[in-house]
Amino acid sequence: MSDNPLLKADFVIPFDRIEARHVVPGLREALDLAKERLAALVDESATGSRPLTYDNTLGALDELTEGLAQPYGLVGLLNGVANTPELRAAFNQVQPEVVAFFAQLSSDQRLHALLKRYSETEEGRALTGVARRHLTKTLDHLRRAGAELGEADRDRVRELRVELASLSTRFSENVLDATHAFELLVTDEEQLAGLPGSALRRARAAAEAKGLPGYRFTLQAPSYVPFMKYAHDGDLRRQMYEAYFAVGGAEPHDNRPLVRQILAKRREVAKVLGYADYADLQTEERMIGSGSNAARFAVELTDRTREHFEREVADLEAFAASELGLAPLEPWDVQYALEKLRMARFAMDEE
Repeated sequence: MSDNPLLKADFVIPFDRIEARHVVPGLREALDLAKERLAALVDESATGSRPLTYDNTLGALDELTEGLAQPYGLVGLLNGVANTPELRAAFNQVQPEVVAFFAQLSSDQRLHALLKRYSETEEGRALTGVARRHLTKTLDHLRRAGAELGEADRDRVRELRVELASLSTRFSENVLDATHAFELLVTDEEQLAGLPGSALRRARAAAEAKGLPGYRFTLQAPSYVPFMKYAHDGDLRRQMYEAYFAVGGAEPHDNRPLVRQILAKRREVAKVLGYADYADLQTEERMIGSGSNAARFAVELTDRTREHFEREVADLEAFAASELGLAPLEPWDVQYALEKLRMARFAMDEE
């Protein structure tokens, strides 16, 4: 590997040295190495001349996937928490290439055949514990990814996986951009009665950072959450609440068309892979087992908790009306009323 900090396998990740310019060359270098390792792993002339072992099958697969998954995961993490135009552009440039490789790897018939052959060897049949679990899960993952399908269906699943990754990234970017686009600027400190000093200090610092007067509130959790809990001004709470629940719902950051596309492509993936729907594909390996079981569980949970929920809602509404003058209790009043109720009954302030 090169001296690209993104590709360092040190225990301490050099986040302070990874820059946007490292992303494309770094991930492409890791991708090329993963392709070389895959070719060596499934080389029939090589594998046919040596005994198959855990190390030269599953172990080699782990090594090649980790070499690409680790730097790719780091870039995805940085793009999520330290998003910049340069980092976003670099990530979007190389993401389709990496996703396409992993989609191809997961449905690779040569790899599937190799692991099936290993599972039928004396060593493979004798595996126990974590090693046995790993082999079983890997074979199942390959099957669920389309390794047993015909070529046309495998190609279509790979295409859909790449398209879904791109759509999901755009969805997240819209959420991030819409969140950043909103600000509530308050210059009259009397309107901020009820807010703790920590929230006021953050809001003042946020305004100063933008060269603005007063206090600047955003939809980021450290700003939004205390505002909804403590601000006495119901009209300002309403503005914050409505902005928060409108994220991704209007141009230029409208996610509604993306939702329709994502659902349609997920449905097609499931159909090509032989599942009734995407819910069955997602839940097959989980405790719930199927989409229909999950739906029944949700209904049962609702039935069992509705009585308690409705009693607590009525209790909160009565408190809000009698002690806070909030009748009816609006959605933007709920967190504020809950905080007041907790203080009144238990003298416990989260702040």
